[in-house]
Amino acid sequence: MLASVVRLNPDGVEKPGNHLVFSKKDQIEDKEFSAEYIMPLLDAATSWRDKAFWALVAGAGLRMSEAAQITWDAVLTEQRKVFIYDPEGHRYADQLPEEYAPRFKGRKYSGTYIIPQLRDVFFEALEQYVRREYRPTGNHNLVFQDIRTGQNGRPFMLVSDKNMGSAFKRACRRAGVPRLPNGEEYTLHSLRHFYGVFMLNYIPVEGGYGLKLTEVQRLMGHEKASTTAKYAREDKLILQSKLELFDQFVLNGGLKETDLRTMLAKRHQEAAKRLLSGITGETGH
Repeated sequence: MLASVVRLNPDGVEKPGNHLVFSKKDQIEDKEFSAEYIMPLLDAATSWRDKAFWALVAGAGLRMSEAAQITWDAVLTEQRKVFIYDPEGHRYADQLPEEYAPRFKGRKYSGTYIIPQLRDVFFEALEQYVRREYRPTGNHNLVFQDIRTGQNGRPFMLVSDKNMGSAFKRACRRAGVPRLPNGEEYTLHSLRHFYGVFMLNYIPVEGGYGLKLTEVQRLMGHEKASTTAKYAREDKLILQSKLELFDQFVLNGGLKETDLRTMLAKRHQEAAKRLLSGITGETGH
């Protein structure tokens, strides 16, 4: 009888299955790089250049192209700041602090916010990169170079995405980074996803944790908040905590609102510890 109704498709009755067909693009995957493997990944880099580059991409949520095109005048080592060329004003280049505006002579640059732990790694690796691998050249003023033999310090941005990605995946394997739920390996772009999730969920703010989506949008340089939402989503740990609390609410006959805050705070602290766990210690390259 049910089959007959479905075949007839009477008014007001939709055929079952219409909402259960997903394309590969529609499937939700955990695309962000796992926080607990950030430091092992950086320690597995085989060059100081890669360690600095990956720490900057993850720490500031940059696009690979943005990180590869950073010039030396946009890196302030004493202030430990990095600026990004922002001609479209997506990161509010028009609000550049006055103290930095003269440095760029009217060009539209915006400051980045680098997660402090990764900021330390970036500047330490950058110093070693300059000492051991960087080759001064009059051809360009870009920070990152192709350091392979015979390349004479050509811009790193000219290295193919395939080669950049291969080095990253090899480091992931050395660091024991697990694959994505769909069986694929993480890509360099997953570091940018990590930044979005981390900033939306784990940055301590007044009254809790996590920036607003529009604030993360500004930091990541997206034109639309809907784009940011693809990166910055609520961490599954937070969702799991809410569901666990509801279970306790039903079973125990009601809990206080402070219980949720306590549980969420505990989850936030655990995630922060994972990020901090590999900070100390220097590895050879």
